[in-house]
Amino acid sequence: MKFAEEKEFIREKPEVVINHLKSVKRETIAVNPMNLRLVTDTGSDSEKAILSVSNGYTKYYEVRKSFLIKLLRWYNFPVQIMNRLSTETVLSAANDFLLNIKSNTVLIKLENDEALTITGSSYTDLTDLDVLYLCKELGAENVSRNDFFLNLNSVNKFDVQPVPGDDCGFGFNIFNSETGFSSLRVSHFILRYICSNGATRAIKNGERKRLSHRNLSRSDALDYINKSVEEIEASKAELELNLCYLTMLDSDIIMETVNNKLTDILGKKETGILIREFRLNTERGVKDFDGTQYSLFNFITEKAKNYDINKRTLLEDLAGNIFLS
Repeated sequence: MKFAEEKEFIREKPEVVINHLKSVKRETIAVNPMNLRLVTDTGSDSEKAILSVSNGYTKYYEVRKSFLIKLLRWYNFPVQIMNRLSTETVLSAANDFLLNIKSNTVLIKLENDEALTITGSSYTDLTDLDVLYLCKELGAENVSRNDFFLNLNSVNKFDVQPVPGDDCGFGFNIFNSETGFSSLRVSHFILRYICSNGATRAIKNGERKRLSHRNLSRSDALDYINKSVEEIEASKAELELNLCYLTMLDSDIIMETVNNKLTDILGKKETGILIREFRLNTERGVKDFDGTQYSLFNFITEKAKNYDINKRTLLEDLAGNIFLS
């Protein structure tokens, strides 16, 4: 199956992402789901998905992958098996889902005349550009973004050294999904400057862990972001101690939990390969493999950089919330 191409940013400067988002054409269509149908293009593009919208007259839009996956997840379709099915089978299921939507109105978000996502009528459109503007004064350093999410990081350099010469910075991470795949949330961000490994950890004891994109105003979002950043500053010392404490803990104590969590993201086979690599390097006494949880934490966040930004974000979140909670 083929989709309209998305624009992806990896650890880019905020200004670059802002300029891109300001340049794209945005439109949202309110339509009865009964008037929507997914079809295939013709000729050499017969594997390309097209959205037909009959809303007084019929228009056709190329489909981004985010649109189809959002629709399929509406009914918990196992999207991981999409590559095993024919284009006709997947689109047939998607069209059945459209016919079964109970609401009389859904929202189709278009970007440069391509179908980006489908959401319910109560969904609040807090865009990534909105979030970037809200965070402009907070000192964001880099932004990763695709059609599924925005991931924004800010750090204060050289806050602590868990081991001599290993400078780590602490700051905040802001995650948003304007296509409806996740809520707005703010968390701790940890960065090892020696190798640019990153990890995120949820704010502990916060009043609100995340904000749903329903009945959400921009003032609510700004208030949530500002209060969360304040909570991060207040709890940073505890996180620094947790990071240093990892250098004194045996990795075997937590290995089963790590294995299970990694399997959820990478699958059993790939997780097995990574765990064996870590254990072999530890047995051989390879530099930075001393058998501690700090070593395993660094191994996971280093490996995360080998994956696409979706899996990288999940692995960085996993590492922070397993080891630093």
